[in-house]
Amino acid sequence: MTATDATPVPAARNARRFRILALVVLLLGAAGMGVVYWRSSRPDDLSNDLSMVNYYKARSRQAEQLYGKQGVLMQDLLDDLKEPDIQALIILLGSALLAGGCFYVARLLDLEAERTDQ
Repeated sequence: MTATDATPVPAARNARRFRILALVVLLLGAAGMGVVYWRSSRPDDLSNDLSMVNYYKARSRQAEQLYGKQGVLMQDLLDDLKEPDIQALIILLGSALLAGGCFYVARLLDLEAERTDQ
C-alpha cells in the first residue's frame, strides 16, 4: 500500500461533504418549517362568518371584472400562500429538493471515485 492509497480520493471526500450538507439542509428545513408553523399566528377563519359573505362575493366579482377569471385564480392562490401551513410545506419541499440534489451529486462523485479506482 502506497501513501496515495491511504488518502481518500478527492471525489469520495467531496461526496461525503455533500452528504453531510444534505443532512444539514434537511435538518435546517425541518427546523425552519417547525418555527414558521408554530410561531405564525393563526388568523381567524372568516370564510364561514355570515357578515363576510358579501365581502368575499364583492371582492371576487370586482377581481373578475378587472382581471378576468385568471385574476380571481391568482388572488385565491396568493391568499392560500399566506397560510402558515402552506408556507411550512413550501419550506419543507424546498429543503427536500435541495437535499435531494446534494445526494444526487454525492452519488455521481462516488461513481467517479469508483471509476478512477479501477
